[in-house]
Amino acid sequence: MNAATVHRVAMTAGAEWDDVRELFAACPDAFIQQSPAWADIVAPLGPDDAFFLVARIDGRPLAGLPLYCCDGVAGKVVTSVPQAGPLGGIFIHPDATPDERESLYAALCDAARATATDLGAAILNIITNPLDDDVHRYRRHLAPDFELENFTQTVEVADIVEDCALTLSGPTATRIRHGGRHGLTARRLAVDEFPRWYALHRRRHAELEAPPLPEALLGGLVRHLEPTGKAFVLGVENSDGALIASGLYVLHQRVCDVFITAMDRSHARLHPNYLLTAEALLECARRGVKTFNWQSSAARGNGVYQFKAKWRATERPYWFLTKRLGPIAPFLALGKEGLGQAYPWHYVLPFGLFDHPTQRLFRKP
Repeated sequence: MNAATVHRVAMTAGAEWDDVRELFAACPDAFIQQSPAWADIVAPLGPDDAFFLVARIDGRPLAGLPLYCCDGVAGKVVTSVPQAGPLGGIFIHPDATPDERESLYAALCDAARATATDLGAAILNIITNPLDDDVHRYRRHLAPDFELENFTQTVEVADIVEDCALTLSGPTATRIRHGGRHGLTARRLAVDEFPRWYALHRRRHAELEAPPLPEALLGGLVRHLEPTGKAFVLGVENSDGALIASGLYVLHQRVCDVFITAMDRSHARLHPNYLLTAEALLECARRGVKTFNWQSSAARGNGVYQFKAKWRATERPYWFLTKRLGPIAPFLALGKEGLGQAYPWHYVLPFGLFDHPTQRLFRKP
């Protein structure tokens, strides 16, 4: 077997970008956030310069790594984690053998480091795959200086949906039925209903004292992905037609991500979030999705974490890996709040580094 070679592909219309799309389409276990379509959607949000690294063995394209160069006041950061919700880092063609996978990771990590250095970046960030447990390959070939362990919670759809029906029982099933008995209905929301559910999203985040996700991001996801079958939006309405819960779900073949959900707290007693989740799982089953990825929670064991556990969700770890390529003092000088303001919606460094400057391993509680 020959060693893998890597080619950098800029985000421009043309045959090379089309080749990246074809490679991604051939990887059923990849996340939609690793796709060229995702790069197209986040491009208007700025300030990222997107490109892909494509690895080949004996001329066969077998792996890719989406990267984004973000230039800010403290310096440049090259990252696979731009904007809200990215996952996965390197994606691999299912035909790659174990030996080829090792070669592909080695070549892509080397190329990422070299490319980021050539671009003048001080930091290179790559996120690992929670469904593939590939962190050991990155540790061998990227040798990160800092690691932040996070987690997601996932459900295997076949374990919870059988013959187009949920197999749940007990309190969870009771709460799903409760909403229906009180006049709640769940349905797909059309693209032109975006203002309704984005308004609900904004209200919910105001209650949480958290910034809403950018309207341009969520609107772009719906406009670009829903018509191609790569996203769907669900809503739960009461008997008066008011929207009291909603969810945006993004997917690529076998994996569906719960990108963002919201609920009107004044209707919490009717459990619309249970009806919403039930319909989402049934929709995933109809689409042939294998894994329902809940994304992360603010902390292990909190209310959101426990809600997911009621649906038989299991925890899967993944890591934000940081390679230091230049001085990071300018980034640290900004402080936590300043760093977030200077690089909005971008992971730059583990925040724990501000309180523990000699530590290199960090873990979400």
